[in-house]
Amino acid sequence: MPEAFLHAATATLADSLDHTWSLARRQWAADLHATEVLRPDAPDWIRRLHAGEREWSGIVHGAVEHYHAVAVAPYWSQLLAAAHADRTRRALAAADTGTGGLLASLHPEIRWDPPVLSVPCAFDADLEPAGRGLDLVPTFFWPRPLALLDNAEPERPLVLRYPLARDLASYRAVWAAAAPAGPDAALAALLGSTRARTLHAATAPAGTAELARRTGTSPATASHHASVLRAAGLLTTERDGSGVRHALTPMGRALLQDQALPPPST
Repeated sequence: MPEAFLHAATATLADSLDHTWSLARRQWAADLHATEVLRPDAPDWIRRLHAGEREWSGIVHGAVEHYHAVAVAPYWSQLLAAAHADRTRRALAAADTGTGGLLASLHPEIRWDPPVLSVPCAFDADLEPAGRGLDLVPTFFWPRPLALLDNAEPERPLVLRYPLARDLASYRAVWAAAAPAGPDAALAALLGSTRARTLHAATAPAGTAELARRTGTSPATASHHASVLRAAGLLTTERDGSGVRHALTPMGRALLQDQALPPPST
């Protein structure tokens, strides 16, 4: 697949394809140059696609849509849940062990030997960060780490993609039965439906009794799920007079925002 398709970072396939086709010609030209250096035997259709031939862009567009319909769309909730779980795990690792511990935990082939980060690549190259930063991107359909430098704008952050699943059992766990239908399906697949409702109910800070009312559970059940979410770094609980007050952490709020869920009725 041409490197240009790795630049898309939008929420839907249609938007990602629109973003890809609208990339500046200098981006396509830079990606083609990198492809010719790394893969001199690349098939001719890649060069014709980069040249802007409409016939080939139509063929690739259709092939990506067909693949998405077969391999991605039916499992999107599971894929999204796996990505959210990984992000939570990485955030906790960064909080507990710092940046070095986070980088060392990404994949066995990624080595962190301060101040050097080693990633397997097609050829040997030394890159100086020069303040450009590093974007960590979990992937599911690529089984090994992949470091990407923007060919057209090398001052942009280096992108380090690492696999969510490392073995067949992990892939099978994601390609399981479909997650529940509905706008919060991925969140329910990640947390369980009651816990997802509890997190959602805490969009507006509330006591345990109010969380129970919003979720249709007992105060004891609401308290239990709040405790689990607090341990995962998604909720905070503070004393409020004779009771307590539960509120979302920045991580919990980001998780809900990614789901684009409406606020709970109060």
